[in-house]
Amino acid sequence: MVDESRADGSRARQMTVDVIVPVYNAEKTIEPCIRSILAAVAGEAGVSIIFVDNGSTDATMDMIRRDAGAVRLIEAAEKGSYAARNAGAAAGNGDYLLFTDGDCIVDGAWFRSFVAYLDATPQARLVAGPIILFDKPGDNRFAVKFEEIFDFNQAAAVRNNLAMTANLLVSRDLFRAIDGFDARLRSGGDSDFCLRATRHGATLEYCAEAIVRHPSRGTIGALVAKERRVVGGHWLRYIRSIKQKVLHPFHVIRYHPRRTRRIMATDLPFADKLGVAGVSLVITLAAAFEAVRLMLGGEPRRL
Repeated sequence: MVDESRADGSRARQMTVDVIVPVYNAEKTIEPCIRSILAAVAGEAGVSIIFVDNGSTDATMDMIRRDAGAVRLIEAAEKGSYAARNAGAAAGNGDYLLFTDGDCIVDGAWFRSFVAYLDATPQARLVAGPIILFDKPGDNRFAVKFEEIFDFNQAAAVRNNLAMTANLLVSRDLFRAIDGFDARLRSGGDSDFCLRATRHGATLEYCAEAIVRHPSRGTIGALVAKERRVVGGHWLRYIRSIKQKVLHPFHVIRYHPRRTRRIMATDLPFADKLGVAGVSLVITLAAAFEAVRLMLGGEPRRL
């Protein structure tokens, strides 16, 4: 059990937590992820760390098995990151599920910050924490700026009852009540989950001290790949009629002017604004072509 002493000598309430990490071909990032989680939960009882492999073809599973005494590794029978998160939840029995991703590095105070938040707010059932991007050598600076403006702003997302699963804690009771993540989705499952949770009566809360660091995608190609997955997720979730399928590419394109206005409203140097707007244009065109591909019978891309 997580059971901390307070400064006044009293005890925090007891709880068990399953840390759940879906992974897919993560051999380049999994080692620092494992090390950071183990450091964050060091000395804590009642914590289970569950890595869920989603069909990796690289050395990911072998690398996780090196820490077999400290973490669990299971394989998801169904493909997709949301199916993997459901499998991790089913494999554990903690009172709370704490989600992050295999390319993330959690801060040393990450776990204890969530515990302290739950101790101070015992009614909390759905709590998100900050996701801070970090650059990698060789990253395209315009791609990085684009992502800083439009992705991973967890605080802003929470204000709209949305949160990203790279840093999200949920009570098991709530998770069961809304039947977990929608495993059919290729993208957007985070938003879908949070919306169903809040409609069920949960309040999405924010713990600013529970920080996770996420690598920037860093290249235009990586951003394009992500946008194609988002388009596919939207297609699976919302697009049904012939009219919707035909209009979908045009709906995708309409986001570019909105993005451009938001870019131009930042305090970036003008040359950088143009560079980021160029990235936005490339991403928008790729998304429109993806919508056309789906309209012509293509399959949504997997996560």
